[in-house]
Amino acid sequence: MKFPTHIVMRETVKKLWPEIDWIGNPTLREQVTQTWIKALEHSPLQSEDLNQIPFTLLVPNCPITFMEHKRCVVHIARDSAKAMQNFMGRPLPVDLDVVIAGAILADVGKLLEYELGPDGKSRQSDAERHCVIRLQELPSRWNAECRTPSVTSSPPTPPKATSSSAQRRRSSCITRTSWRFCLSRIQRT
Repeated sequence: MKFPTHIVMRETVKKLWPEIDWIGNPTLREQVTQTWIKALEHSPLQSEDLNQIPFTLLVPNCPITFMEHKRCVVHIARDSAKAMQNFMGRPLPVDLDVVIAGAILADVGKLLEYELGPDGKSRQSDAERHCVIRLQELPSRWNAECRTPSVTSSPPTPPKATSSSAQRRRSSCITRTSWRFCLSRIQRT
């Protein structure tokens, strides 16, 4: 029996990210799931590749896979947010759902930035060809929480080039490279 593609993709994301179930808000959970589905649909990589490719191309022969790193980051983010709730929750409320969603979505753009070369090793992909997810398709709450330009505005507004630490912090809330990388490609299309 062959299952419809959307069911297979949903199960693929659930298998990659059991932590998505930690997101209590059903709307946000669905937005995160849909973002990963779209990234996988447009990626030159297969879902299995994410358990094989290194989490960075900057470290030669990096022994940590993309998914090992990503899932570890999600666990650390959740544990840190819980500690913040315990110690500073009254004056500084933390939305655990947003923290988990942000950690799961960080680096989702690497699915469009990486590919496997003929030798089977990870490399930077042809960015013009693969960065096709439109800003309007990404969850708007993801950016609202990070105080970045709204992804629902049309046309999207690029972050201003600046060396200020505040701008770098806002950009890194999503991911330092993926957000700028995809934004620059989307604005050219």
